[in-house]
Amino acid sequence: MRQWEPGKVTLDEVRRQVAAGEWHVLRDDDGPVDALRLLWQDEQVWGPQPAVAGYVHSLVVAGRRRGAGTGAALLQWAADQARAQGRSLLRLDCGEDNDALRRYYAQQGLRPVGRCDTEGRWYSVVLLERPL
Repeated sequence: MRQWEPGKVTLDEVRRQVAAGEWHVLRDDDGPVDALRLLWQDEQVWGPQPAVAGYVHSLVVAGRRRGAGTGAALLQWAADQARAQGRSLLRLDCGEDNDALRRYYAQQGLRPVGRCDTEGRWYSVVLLERPL
């Protein structure tokens, strides 16, 4: 269910995201294994929106942990965080042509609500959400 290729996001961008407290990392005895970014606005993809959602980006699950429900648990954690902030929706986006990832997110209760053409910066994305 690969989404990003190396180099699509620069190291400087990731550093800024970490400094802004956007990254949440799950570790085990061997170090970091899973992660996601949780945002309270995502104007770059969704445009200006009322403060009703938490936005998940960059959900990463270590290969050795795939199939163990870790992705679903991370999405639930993000939903719980959004609910605690008074948000009523969990939103994310994925590549429009990434059928495997779209099926996975559908299994997690996320439904398409739109699309966005990122004008060549990345690729066209499908906008997904689920009520909390």
